[in-house]
Amino acid sequence: MRKYILESIPIDDYSLNTVAEKVISEKSNFQIFLNVHKIVMMKQYPKLFNSINEKDCIFSIDGMWVKWLAKNNTFSPKQRFGGLDVIEKFCQLSEKNNLKIYLLGSKPEVINIVITKLKEEYPKMNLCGYNDGYFKDEDQMINKIISLDPDILFLALPSPRKELLGYKIYKKSHSIKYAAGVGGAFDVIAGFSPRAPSFIQNIGLEWLYRVLISPNKLFIRYFKDGISFLKILFIDFLKK
Repeated sequence: MRKYILESIPIDDYSLNTVAEKVISEKSNFQIFLNVHKIVMMKQYPKLFNSINEKDCIFSIDGMWVKWLAKNNTFSPKQRFGGLDVIEKFCQLSEKNNLKIYLLGSKPEVINIVITKLKEEYPKMNLCGYNDGYFKDEDQMINKIISLDPDILFLALPSPRKELLGYKIYKKSHSIKYAAGVGGAFDVIAGFSPRAPSFIQNIGLEWLYRVLISPNKLFIRYFKDGISFLKILFIDFLKK
């Protein structure tokens, strides 16, 4: 069931298992994970996302602030999950159902380690191809991916590039059943960024953990996003 927060931000009440079931039943979907950064981008730059048809997408919560916001709009989502969760789930499905997976993004040294580790963890997964995120010819890359007929596409690129490029590939492909931008998941899998401990994930403080681990990289971005998000909430409050 789809509901909306902040007037125009859609949220779908699907668990990860439900998403997987939709893919297995041949229903194709483009996944968008909602966190503070994504909501700020969607509200401040709506034209960037005009090319993405909401009907093709699953909008899932990947941030405790977004979950809190949903609850304050009388909406209690079943589950919060993100890029690492879907990679794990669909690698398992690839082993069981021979789904073909393509990985796109990150630095060359990162993606190479990711491939090695995923093959070790899921030796029977069907990896049909991969490429780092440093390519010049976008159309050539799109055609390369489409020619391999993947069922699953994961993109580790900055927003909004991963959403816009991912959706473009998804719409042009006749084989892709599920595509998702997975943020920094490749860095975590490769061991370049540690994942927050479970108890920190459970209380929704992954963002603080990431800032403490990489303050030079993330503090300014998170601070700006936080200010922008508060402005969005304030404007929404005034409209009610």
